[in-house]
Amino acid sequence: MCNFAPIEFERLWELSEDHVLSKWGVGRGKKCKTSPKDVLFMMLAALKHCGNWETVSSMFDMDASAFQKMIKKYIDMYEPFLYTHLVKGHEALWSMKKITVIGHAFANYPCARYATDVTFQHAVRPTGNFHEVMKYFITSVAKQQDEGTLYDDGPDVDNFEAFWGVLVDNGYQGLGDEYRTIQPKKKAKGQRTLSPSERDENDKITHDRVIVENF
Repeated sequence: MCNFAPIEFERLWELSEDHVLSKWGVGRGKKCKTSPKDVLFMMLAALKHCGNWETVSSMFDMDASAFQKMIKKYIDMYEPFLYTHLVKGHEALWSMKKITVIGHAFANYPCARYATDVTFQHAVRPTGNFHEVMKYFITSVAKQQDEGTLYDDGPDVDNFEAFWGVLVDNGYQGLGDEYRTIQPKKKAKGQRTLSPSERDENDKITHDRVIVENF
């Protein structure tokens, strides 16, 4: 969601307009006075900037409680469509084998299947806690039958040899206990500074992730 140009937003709306208009504001109950297209923009802003609901709702001069309810409801409606069209379709088209063979793997961590951009807080996830959501997506990072021969000496391969890695930022501390995450090192308690090798590793992770952040 970084550097999200107006034309990119318009393309996203054009892709999803029919779905949104058929699902949003239908049925019984009080109708939302904000246009579906405006709510899409607000949702993207919330996912990018939402430190707390009061902060992001004030950007749109809305009550925090009503804003939170509206955005969460919109995500429940929007996420399945977005995942089907922008994740599952491309996942099948761009296997790790194909990405590796044509030289499009991440430069420093070619074992990474994905790189995250946004840190999602509990309040804005579609359903369940983070670990429950990860279980839903875990098949996307599992190595396929024809990928077992691909070279992989990346971080944590011994513990997660059947899975590709995911480049994440510091917001996902602790997730590596259950999933193969590749994330920057943080200073240990009482440690004054990171070692040169740790700083070098953090730089490499940042350089790979910046491709996603600037997409």
